[in-house]
Amino acid sequence: ANMDACGQCPNCVAYERGTHVDTWCLTPNDKGVIAIDAVREFTARLTLRASDGGVKVAQVFEADRMNRAAQNALLKTLEEPGGEVCFLLTVTRARALLPPVRSRCQRIQLASSSPSSSATALCEFGIPQPLASRLAWVVGSDTERASELLEAGAEEVSRHIDAVLQNPDDMIQLMKVARELGSEKEKTELALAFLEVQVRDALAHAHGVSSEGSRTGVLEFSRDVLKATVDRLQELRRVQTRSPNRTLALENLFLTLSSHA
Repeated sequence: ANMDACGQCPNCVAYERGTHVDTWCLTPNDKGVIAIDAVREFTARLTLRASDGGVKVAQVFEADRMNRAAQNALLKTLEEPGGEVCFLLTVTRARALLPPVRSRCQRIQLASSSPSSSATALCEFGIPQPLASRLAWVVGSDTERASELLEAGAEEVSRHIDAVLQNPDDMIQLMKVARELGSEKEKTELALAFLEVQVRDALAHAHGVSSEGSRTGVLEFSRDVLKATVDRLQELRRVQTRSPNRTLALENLFLTLSSHA
């Protein structure tokens, strides 16, 4: 069945005007926060019966603007809504929600902005442009996650990846980088993500396609090497949950790149 709104019936028109009697909205105040008193007033209205006996819709826009007390107040209603209620919480920083709140929500990732606009947002946040372009493919415009990756050593990982790609025949450097990036799980995963972006750009370039947001100076590898690298990356993604030897996995991946002509 077609679940898209028709935009013409009385319910659609009322929702568009913000006057639908069975839809309630909660938004941040003038200070950009959602206070506990606003949450309590909002949840109190949800005890009312829906006009047609159906489902009430409770929308909390920018739910990550709630402090801990406000989230706990909403949590009680999430656990016991008191009738048929569909909650819609929108956030830009999902990790700002308390774990008990997140655990009671079904997460739906909406389409992200383009890599170029995401990179611009990260640059405005203070992340250097070359790194912002690379991180944009990993976190989109999520500045909070980008900050976490910076603290986890994203700049170091990016430098190491560039060093390997620019001189893949240096076996001593290759083994050293693999050992350093394989020392921590998050660094390994970020290294793989960065490599996936770089290989994708190189493949696009090899086939005469310009990839949006691709980094300047795409490296020249043969298609066979790029294909072998893609296969290796895909295999690592499949087995990473089994906690493989991260250093050895990176060494094998780098050696695949070193086989270029």
